[in-house]
Amino acid sequence: VQGLGMAKVAATNDHAVVTCMITGKLMRIDARTDSLIGYTPVGRAPIGVAIAQGKAYVACALSQEIFVVDVATGAVRATLRGGMIPVDVATSLAEDRVYV
Repeated sequence: VQGLGMAKVAATNDHAVVTCMITGKLMRIDARTDSLIGYTPVGRAPIGVAIAQGKAYVACALSQEIFVVDVATGAVRATLRGGMIPVDVATSLAEDRVYV
């Protein structure tokens, strides 16, 4: 939808995840078969997303939270306070740190 900003994508060889700002969900895709796995509800206005060690870290700007989602199952593993309007997420090359 024009004017609402863009969704972000993160991917591995096995999975891709996409933030859906309008619906407040994380879309999970099987990258091997290019098929939709499902949606996981997260906070308000999910924008940035990164994958590390099988988990997606989703920055939700309006709810000011970081959701930690198991990429394979879609289960929310944790919800962290993100401080002031978190909009993007990145991981270290070793996947042992997450930056918001």
